[in-house]
Amino acid sequence: MVGGEMAFLVTLIDSFMADAPKLLDQMNQALGEAKAADLKLAAHTLKSLANNFGAAQLARQCKTLEDLGRVGELNGAAEVVELAATEYEQVRLALVEIQKSYSN
Repeated sequence: MVGGEMAFLVTLIDSFMADAPKLLDQMNQALGEAKAADLKLAAHTLKSLANNFGAAQLARQCKTLEDLGRVGELNGAAEVVELAATEYEQVRLALVEIQKSYSN
């Protein structure tokens, strides 16, 4: 990868790793406050970020949450947020390895 492309990738990874935990927190807060629209928005945003990195499982979980938020159905959403948080951690670890491989 050319230097400028690598710098861009590192910036994207850094942004994802900074934003994703905040979005997961927003989802949990939305559930705690029973705000389906807030869940939908946070899930949609994280879904888009996950798709940028080919994190298909995380994107699917976020799509499920987005759909639940859209129809105002919060039953079962907490479990999906928990699954998404676990999947995010796996994605984060993979992205850290990518960063390491390009920093050497």
